[in-house]
This record gives sequence, structure tokens and C-alpha cells, in this order.
Amino acid sequence: MTASTTAAPLRTGVTRRRIGLRARIGLAVTGLCLAGIGLNLYFTLSFWESEYRGQILAQQSRLAAALSASIEEKMKLAHGALIASSTHVPREALADADRAQAFLDAQHALLSIFDNGIFLVSRHGTLIAESPFVAGPDRRGRNIAEREYFRQTVATGRPYISKPYVSTHLPGRPAIIMTVPIFDDRGELAGVFDGSFDLLGSNALASLSRLAIGSSGHVSIADSDGTIITHPDRTRIMTRVPKGANALLDRAMAGYDGSAETVNSAGVPILTTFRRLKPMNWILGIGYPLEEAYAPLRKAEGYFILAAILGSGVALLAVWLLASRLTASLSAFAEQVETLWKKPPGQRHIDVAGGYEVEKLAGAFNGMLARLERERQALQLSEQRYRSVVETVVEGIVLQDASGDVIACNSSARRVFGVAMNRPLILGSGNRRLVQEDHSPLPPEQVPPVVALRTGKVQSGVVVGIRGQDGVSSWVLMNSRPMFHPGESAPYAVLTSFADITERKRTTEDLGRLNAELEDRVAARTAELEAFSYSVSHDLRAPLRAVSGFSSLLSAEYQERLGEEGRTLLARIVDAAARMGTMINALLELSRLGRAEVVSAQVDLARIAREIESDLRSAEPQRSVEFVVPDALPARGDPALLQVVLQNLLGNAWKYTGKNPDARIELGATTEKDVPVYFVRDNGAGFDPSYMEKLFNPFQRLHTSQEFGGIGIGLATVKRIVERHRGRVWADGAVGKGATFHFTLGA
Repeated sequence: MTASTTAAPLRTGVTRRRIGLRARIGLAVTGLCLAGIGLNLYFTLSFWESEYRGQILAQQSRLAAALSASIEEKMKLAHGALIASSTHVPREALADADRAQAFLDAQHALLSIFDNGIFLVSRHGTLIAESPFVAGPDRRGRNIAEREYFRQTVATGRPYISKPYVSTHLPGRPAIIMTVPIFDDRGELAGVFDGSFDLLGSNALASLSRLAIGSSGHVSIADSDGTIITHPDRTRIMTRVPKGANALLDRAMAGYDGSAETVNSAGVPILTTFRRLKPMNWILGIGYPLEEAYAPLRKAEGYFILAAILGSGVALLAVWLLASRLTASLSAFAEQVETLWKKPPGQRHIDVAGGYEVEKLAGAFNGMLARLERERQALQLSEQRYRSVVETVVEGIVLQDASGDVIACNSSARRVFGVAMNRPLILGSGNRRLVQEDHSPLPPEQVPPVVALRTGKVQSGVVVGIRGQDGVSSWVLMNSRPMFHPGESAPYAVLTSFADITERKRTTEDLGRLNAELEDRVAARTAELEAFSYSVSHDLRAPLRAVSGFSSLLSAEYQERLGEEGRTLLARIVDAAARMGTMINALLELSRLGRAEVVSAQVDLARIAREIESDLRSAEPQRSVEFVVPDALPARGDPALLQVVLQNLLGNAWKYTGKNPDARIELGATTEKDVPVYFVRDNGAGFDPSYMEKLFNPFQRLHTSQEFGGIGIGLATVKRIVERHRGRVWADGAVGKGATFHFTLGA
């Protein structure tokens, strides 16, 4: 159909009204469809977002409650252990630094809890001793009376948890300290017993900061005045969040517990939950960036909107079919549009005479052309700005085509590698040769942009040295990304960037050298410990052998002259010497287990348990004991050390069910937060839960040797082995109702 054959009907009023009516109907139907779909989208998406936000906030609140309960319990247990140990501080140790040092060094359980050391301080604030011992002429006798935690403890006479401070035990490290006052027989303050956590260490507080909330959320703790105690960004520890930087944190410091959307101190919108840790007056915070938290919702909204768009398309297609017959004016309009690109930019204009709608459309189109011309000019200006930015960045940027010719680059690339436009990028020529990290030459075929073009894969993080006549002058990190046209598998270009990492490279090399020195020191320290263990074994056994020998001589030569009471006392001496020998052996074995290398392998705990059961029944065949062991109980750890764990736990269960005619011993496992928890349960004598902290200390027993034999080293051995596996061990029970020992394995 041509313009001449369709122009005539347009000159009649009837035809013009009919075409206008069709257009108005089409517009009305289209508007109603879009309005209905829009309202449906708005209310549906609003409901989804409200429900989703409520669920996330509820989940985050539950997580905060669980974490706060866990931290409060761990801090309570740690402070409780410190308080319990303070009752055993020898009063003479407060006046004798060497005796104080010996006492502190023997507190193995406390040292495993407080990774920044334990300390004994006089009532005047003078440091008596610290463990681990730190050599230095200014350590012992140092006065810490002005420390906040010491003044609080002296003022209140009660245990105290400090604010974050800079440690001098591990110089420069942020720490908190727990204190316990020590009183003399008159009830007056005699000294202070301290235990310190390293906030950059591997304790319960520091490990909290490594808990991931999604991929970029985090957990942190601050004290009541906003000073950060734990945070994934270690540089922020001991910094203080200023008032007003986080409105919800300001409310939390005033006593608010709850969850809401807010903006953190870095200006990032986040979902935040705050919960107060009342025993320590701390604030636990969980931050979850809104962008990540709502990502699944946004994705679902996208699908929903896409479906709505498709539905709208179908509806609009129906409208289009109703108005499928176009007028000649529209055809003329289309012809002008088709040839519009041939005109110069300033002369692109549509001139169509015809129906009202067509004329209006032409006017709108002309307005759009004017806007496009303005946008084209703005785009040219934007491109100029973009080129200016790329040209001034420190990183070198080079864009090459498929043949390797440079089609764009900035001044940094030209300066570093001598890049020239419209020529191949030649790296390693002239006085600038490329070398690998081992300083060997980098072959041309292994240069990242060459590899990216050949393989079509991103080449990232390639470290290259630039060697001149005087050696390697700098190191750069190269990243090359191939670029593809849609639907094509071969790259049409490659974008390469260079970053100067000379200083970082030097720092890494320095760290490697320091790590090697540290390994040498650890090896030397291990040798010293082995020599010390041998010395203890040799020096303590000699007097014991003398006591045993002379006791045997007295028994043989002077038995009649000793009398009944003398023979009884002599027998007690022999028993005590034998018990002392057994304790020395146990201590040496416990020390050996603490130094032994842990081998990680797959272990069947059920098989080991059945072997131990067989040995126990062979030793006491007259006993009737029900053993409950699963067919298989897989675990991962050191086979030899895990056998020692089960020998002690099952052996204890066998021993403490000796007075129960219906004895029952069970080995099994449960799961807590996807972590296997193994247990040994019995229905024997049980224990008083209030003394549970003593169970895992060496030579601490809750029953007399007349009731049940043993020296009290088995559970301490179990704890040492489990901790070597990065796990934990605990127990529950009641007197006369049996006991259950639980343990986890981290390796």
C-alpha cells in the first residue's frame, strides 16, 4: 500500500473519527490493563516484602538470643574457673614470686582458657608473677594499680570483667581481663588473681567474630559505651563507635534489645539485632546487609514482574490486533523514520500531515529526536569524562583486540610497559624483562593477555616482576579478562589491568622469613620441654626409689622391733611412695599427650569400644554389665589418642557401676548444629553437679580411693586429647543416678 492510495480516505471526517475512536479504545484498554497489573504488583510485592522482613528479623533475633546465651555461659564458666582456682592460691605465694610463678604455671586448665595469660597481683597493684612467663627486667614488680580493672576490683571487693585494654603481656594486643579478689584470714584484701583473653586470639570471644552471617554479615560485641570488643575487621577492635553513627546502637547502649533496619557507621543499610549480655554489660550485635538479606526476595520479585510483563504483553498484543489496520499517514510516518538516519543530526525531523493522532505522534517523535540529540551530546561528554578517569587512574589498563593489537590504553600502561596504540602489546622487550615469582624469565606464551585470548578464560592474580639492568625494580599483579560477543565462544578482545604490588610483595617475603624463625623457636622450645620432662622423671624417681628401698629394708630387718603400729605406718609409707610413682608416670604421660602430633584419620569408635569391652570383661568375668554400642560410629581424629579417650571414659563407667547389679554402659552420638557430639553414659555412682569443674583437673576426685580406685588423671587426659583435636568435653549427672560424658572433635 502506498501513500497516494491511502491519503484520500483520511480527508473525510467520518473516517477520521473512526480511527480516533479505535485509538482511544486501544489506549483505554491498555491503560486499564496496566493499572490493574500495576496495583496487583504493588500490593502483592508489598505483602511479600513485609512477610519476608518479619521472618528474617525473627530468625536474626533467635540467633542473637542463642549466641548471647552461649557467650554468657562461656564467660560464666571462665570466671567460675578463675574464682575456683583463686581459693587454692597459697598465701605465701603472695610474698614469694617464685612460688607464685610455680603455682601459676601449674594452672593448666586456666591457661587453656585465658590465652593472654594469668596473673597474680599484690594488694598494692604490684605484679607478683604471670604465666606464661615473660622475661624482662621490668616485668615482675611492675605496678598496675592505675589499671581500671584493678581499681574496680579493689574498690568493690568483687570479681570484675574489664573494659578492653592494650596488653603488655602480648605487647600491643587488645585484651580483656577477668579479676578475682583474694582475701586473707581476716577478710582483708591480700591480692588479685587475673585471667586475660587476647581479643585477636583463638578463644571463645575472638572466634565469635569469625561467625559468618550469609556471605557479608557479621557478629560483633561492644561494651556499654560503644567500644568494640570483637569484630571481623580486627582494626576496629578497641575503637569506639561515635554517638549518632548508628542510631540503633545508640538505643542499644541505652538499654534497647531488638531488631530493625538501620544504617551502620560505614553508611551501609543493614538488618541489625542487638542483645545485651547482662552479666558483662556488653552489647551483642548482628549485622546483615540489606542488599544480601533481600537478594532472594528481589529475585522472586523479578520473576513475578517478568510474569506480569509477559501477561501485559499478551494483553497489549490483543489490543494491537484490534488496531491492526494502520492509516496511510502512519505508513508515511514509517517511511520517513526509515530514511531518517541518512539526514545530518541537526536536520532529523518528521513532517506528516494526516489524522490528529498521527500528527500528535509526529510531534512527540520530533520531541524525542530533540531529546536524543541532547542525550547524544551528553553521551559524548560522558565518554570524554570516562576517558579522563581511565587515563588518570594509577592502575595500568590495556584493551587489545583478538590479534593482540592495542585498541585502548591509559598513561600508566604506557609508562610501565611502553604500550603503543594499534600495535601488538610486546611485554618483556628492551630493558624491561618480565620474570616470574622465582625470578625466572616469563615465556611470551604465558603472558596473561596472551593466555586469556588463547583459552578464553580469565587470568587473575598473576604476579609478574619487571627486571631492568639493576635487577627487579617492581612487581605487578596482572588480571586479564577475555570479552565475548553474545553467542560467540571466541573472544573478540581482552582487557588487562596492572596493579603495583611491590610493597605487598616485600611484606609477604618478610612474613615468610618471620614464620620460619618462629618455627625454629617452637622446635627449640619443644626440645626444652622434652628435656625438662626427662629431668622431672629422673630427679623425682630417685628419692622415691630410696624411700621404697629403705622401707623394704626396715620391713625385712626390723619388722619385729617396729611393733604393730610401726609396721602399719611403714606399709602406709610404701603405699604412698607407690602412689607418688604412679602420679609421676601419669603427669609425664599427660605432658607427652599435650606435645604429641595429632594425626587426622577416619576412625570407627564403635570398633575400639568393643575391643575395650572385651578387655574389661576378661579382667572381671564375674560382673554382669550391659554394653550398648552401635554397629558403627565414625569419627575423624588420631586413632591412638581416641583409643586413650575411650579407654578412660569406658574404664571409668565400668569402675563406677561396680556397685550396681544392673549396670549399663552406652556409647553413642547426637548432633548439635550439624556437629557430631559423642557420649559415654552409665547408671553408676554419678557425681554432684556443683563439683563438675573439678572433674577434669589432674588428681581431682569426687570419691575416696576406698570407694573407687584411681588417682584422678584419666579425665584430665581425656580433656587434653579432646582439646588437641580442637574439640570440647563436658559432663552431666547426679549422685546415684549415673553420669554422661560428652565430647566433640574438631579435627
